[in-house]
Amino acid sequence: MRILSLPITPALSGQTVRHLLRQELGLSSSLLKSLKWRENAILLNGRPITVRAVAHEGDVLTVDRSEEHTSELQSLIRI
Repeated sequence: MRILSLPITPALSGQTVRHLLRQELGLSSSLLKSLKWRENAILLNGRPITVRAVAHEGDVLTVDRSEEHTSELQSLIRI
């Protein structure tokens, strides 16, 4: 499993999840697109959320990238 966590500090408070994923965690737009369609891949305080949600101080943003390589391998096998 590959889990990324980002505690929301006062400096990050008020930012959208999309911004935090792209700018703070450095996720690519294509990875973000695939994560959005996976169940429970993007969580805020343990709850599934959309990338439009706004994070607040004390929240914890969690991203599960564990199936990223599996889906890439599956697409290669189909070729």
